[in-house]
Amino acid sequence: VITSSYEIIAAMLLSEDEFYDNKEAIVQEVLDKLRSLAHMEAELLFREKDNYQESLPQVSQIISNSINAATDALTHALDTVTADEKEKLLPLFRDHLPQTLANLSFDRHTERVPEQY
Repeated sequence: VITSSYEIIAAMLLSEDEFYDNKEAIVQEVLDKLRSLAHMEAELLFREKDNYQESLPQVSQIISNSINAATDALTHALDTVTADEKEKLLPLFRDHLPQTLANLSFDRHTERVPEQY
C-alpha cells in the first residue's frame, strides 16, 4: 500500500524526465521508509503479542482494525478543518514524502494532488 501510494504521488508531482533523473534516490528513500515502518510494525506486533498473550495473526488483525478506525476518524475530522488549519498540516504531508520527491516538487502539490490525497 505504501509503495503504491508513493508511486501514485510521484506520478502526480513529477514529470517523466524528473522521475527518471531522480529514480535511484527516490527508490532508495522509499526503501528506507519501508524498512523503518516495517521495523516499527514488527516491534508493535511483538510488544502487543507479549502484552495481551494473543497470537500474531490476532494481534495483526486488532492493529489493522485500529488503524482503519483511526483513518476513518481522521478523515471525518479533516472534513471540518478550515483552509488555514489544512495549511498548518502540510508539513506532515511533506515530511511523509521521500525527501528527493518533496524537494523537487512539493511546491506543485496544490495544482497536482487532489485534496483528499
